[in-house]
Amino acid sequence: MFISKMTELIYLVPSMVAAVSLPSIIFYLLIKKPRKPYVTVLSIFCLDIFLWNISVLLINVVGVNNSYALLLAKIGAAGLVLIAPLIFHFTVVYTGYLKTRIWLPLVYGPTIFLLLSMFSDYYVEGVAIKGFGIEPV
Repeated sequence: MFISKMTELIYLVPSMVAAVSLPSIIFYLLIKKPRKPYVTVLSIFCLDIFLWNISVLLINVVGVNNSYALLLAKIGAAGLVLIAPLIFHFTVVYTGYLKTRIWLPLVYGPTIFLLLSMFSDYYVEGVAIKGFGIEPV
C-alpha cells in the first residue's frame, strides 16, 4: 500500500474527504456568491482547514522520517493556529456585530507572531506518532 503503516487507513478518511470536498466548497463560494462580504473569509477558512488536513495526509504518505515531514508538520500547525482567528473574523463579518476594525490587530497580531515563530527551530521540532495519528512536536 502507498500509505505508510504509521496510521491505520480508517483514521485518514476525514483528511481524505476534506482534501476532496474543501476545494470544491471554495470554488463554489467564489463562483456562485462572490459579492457577499463573508465569502472571502469563509473561503480562506476552508483553505486553512484544507492545508491542515492535506498536511496530515501527506505526512502519513511520506512517513515521519522523511525530510519533508517537518515542513508538512509546520504547515499543519500553521493551519491549526489560524482556525480560531478565522472563525472569529467570519463571525464578525457575517453578523456585523463589531462595526470598527480595531479588533483586527488584536486578533491577528498574536497569530502573526505565532506564525513567524513557527518556522523557527523552537516551535515545531519534529513529528511524532501519537496513538492513532501523527502530531507535530
